[in-house]
Amino acid sequence: MAVYCKHRGPKAFHRDDKLKSHVLIGHDDNTLLACPVPGCLDDLSPLPRSLMAIHCRNHDHQTRKQYRGHLLALEDSDHYRNCPLGTCSERYITDLQRHLLDSHSQEERSQFRGEVNAEGFDTLTVHFVCPVPDCEVLSEDKDGLVKHLTFTHLVVDADHLRSFQDQMLVPMVCKLSDFFPWQPWILHWRPGSQDTVCNKCGVEIFGEDSFDEWKPEGTGNVEVTHHLTLLKRSGDLEAGKQQILMLVPEFGTHPIFDTAMPLVHRKNSRVA
Repeated sequence: MAVYCKHRGPKAFHRDDKLKSHVLIGHDDNTLLACPVPGCLDDLSPLPRSLMAIHCRNHDHQTRKQYRGHLLALEDSDHYRNCPLGTCSERYITDLQRHLLDSHSQEERSQFRGEVNAEGFDTLTVHFVCPVPDCEVLSEDKDGLVKHLTFTHLVVDADHLRSFQDQMLVPMVCKLSDFFPWQPWILHWRPGSQDTVCNKCGVEIFGEDSFDEWKPEGTGNVEVTHHLTLLKRSGDLEAGKQQILMLVPEFGTHPIFDTAMPLVHRKNSRVA
C-alpha cells in the first residue's frame, strides 16, 4: 500500500470500506503504492496510484480473492477523482470534466489554474489537454482525445489507418476499446465478404494462424493484424503515460504499461 503512509502495520485499517475510502481521499494520483501481494512490486519498486490500479486489476482471480480487501481498495482508484479546486470538497468524482464545467465558473477555475492543468484540463474551456509532452492540442471530449492520440501519436500514417478502419468497418462493429491500433482486431468474417488485402497498400491484412475453426456455414472469427505495422515507437507516450491513464483508462492495454503489470500471479489475458 502507500509507501509512506502511517496507516500500515498496527495502524492499518481492518475494514475494507475504510481502507478504500482512505486510499481515495487520503491519497492522490501521485502517491507511491506497493502491491500487497508477496513477491510482487514492493516498497522498493512502487507505482503511482493510477498505475497501481491497473496493476491490481491484472492479478489473477485466486490472488484477487486471497487479497480481496487490499486489491479492491486499489483496483478502481483510477476511476475516481477529487476536485482540484481548493475551495471545493467534492470527492469520488467519476466525470471530473463535467464537474468542473457544471460546478465551477471560469473565474473559480482560473484561481486554481495549475491544479486544473495538472488534472489534464484547460482552465478556460475545460477541454482535455493532450498529455504528450510538448503537444498542447485541446480535445472537447474523451473520444476526441482518443482520436488525437491515435492518429497523431500512435501511428506513422493517420490516413492509412483511417482508410483501413473504414475498410474493416471498425467504427460500426463494436466499442472503441476493442479496436485500439496496438492490439489485433477480432472480426467476424465470411469468406468472400471482405477483401483480404489492404485497399491502401495491397498488403495481406491477416496474421499467420489468424483464423478460428470455421463454422459449418463457412463463417468464423479472424484476427486482423495489418494495422500493427502502422504503429510508431511509443517514445512519445512514455513521458505522459500516467496522465494518459488518468484521462483514458482504456489505454491500459498499451505496451507502455507493461512495466506496471504483476510480477507474480498475473492474468492470462490482459485487461485495462
